[in-house]
Amino acid sequence: MFIGARYKLNEDKGSKSMFGYKTIEIMERVLFRTRITTTKEDGKVVKIECPEYLIYCMVDGNSDTAEIQEDEFGEEIMAGIYDYTGVYKH
Repeated sequence: MFIGARYKLNEDKGSKSMFGYKTIEIMERVLFRTRITTTKEDGKVVKIECPEYLIYCMVDGNSDTAEIQEDEFGEEIMAGIYDYTGVYKH
């Protein structure tokens, strides 16, 4: 998944999508928040920071825009709900 990538909804698995857009073109990736968790290891407190991103997209043939959490969209790609179709040309 990268800036400029275009994805198309897989017709066979489209009903499983939480988004439902026919096409998604990634325009920008922006830091949404940083999740911080702490754990104890060997008696020391360890702080773990995990960045979470939003992707700004053109959807359904450039007729609309959407903000999608990157990890949620990644899950749909891994599940085969969206297929990579190339790089958009604007």
